[in-house]
Amino acid sequence: MYVAVNDDTPPNPYLQHLLNRDIVTEQGQKLTLINPAYMTRQVYELAAQQYGAQGHITSLKPLRPQNAPDEWEKQCLEIFTSNSAEIYSIETIDHAEYLRLIYPMITEQRCLKCHAHQGYSVGDIRGGISVSYSV
Repeated sequence: MYVAVNDDTPPNPYLQHLLNRDIVTEQGQKLTLINPAYMTRQVYELAAQQYGAQGHITSLKPLRPQNAPDEWEKQCLEIFTSNSAEIYSIETIDHAEYLRLIYPMITEQRCLKCHAHQGYSVGDIRGGISVSYSV
């Protein structure tokens, strides 16, 4: 999806290898391509501000270093290699209890546009969507 370039949505450096990541309309408006991970990150940032929820897309091979898993997420991602069911538990984060949930992200054909160069194939577990809510 293309969106207008602004301070909240600058061009995604992790998509710079894609032809036509940035385009200019006939009217001169600058647009940039955003992928589902970018949109999800923006939704999670709003949820954190409005509701205190913590969440992100994570992977054992993240394109974006900030998407690296914490220890709980890493263990779950490793479990996903043999069992792709969602995982949830109550965990302590910064001395407070949180309900944590992670759901596997399974590679589909459309994912390969951005992730094929990482060695993923259709059906591979590419990562997970993780969220934590204070209980």
